[in-house]
Amino acid sequence: MLANVLLCLQSWLRVSQQLHTISQVVVGALLGTVFSTLWFWAWSSIVLKAYVSNLWVQIVVTLGAAAFCTVFILHVIRYWVMEPLTLYMSRKFSS
Repeated sequence: MLANVLLCLQSWLRVSQQLHTISQVVVGALLGTVFSTLWFWAWSSIVLKAYVSNLWVQIVVTLGAAAFCTVFILHVIRYWVMEPLTLYMSRKFSS
């Protein structure tokens, strides 16, 4: 329930800040629903059985998830933290 409220708030913010149109938000919500349903189905019917029964699959899935999270965190630091900070510092000291 809380997730639905937060997702509605996020959608409203994207439209109110004119970052997306209503139709873009609706299409994004539909695509997200379809892909999350497909992912849940694939995990439940294919990956989970292999994950439970095989140690190597557990290792590969765990290391893959850890690598993905690490790369995402590095991306966030580089492009969402350092880049705006560098721009701010260059503007501050160039004036």
